[in-house]
Amino acid sequence: MPKTDKELTAEIVCSYLSASNGKTHLDKIHLDNLTQAIQEVHKAISKLEDEKN
Repeated sequence: MPKTDKELTAEIVCSYLSASNGKTHLDKIHLDNLTQAIQEVHKAISKLEDEKN
């Protein structure tokens, strides 16, 4: 069964956070930035799905 947009969003954001964890050249992500990142990733995934149909 294919993954939902929400599942893909969660995986992408988690991967980004994991990759940035412990990197001194990256600023810590604030809650507002995290919320915005989740919204932007979800919007992009949804747009891809719309374009596919």
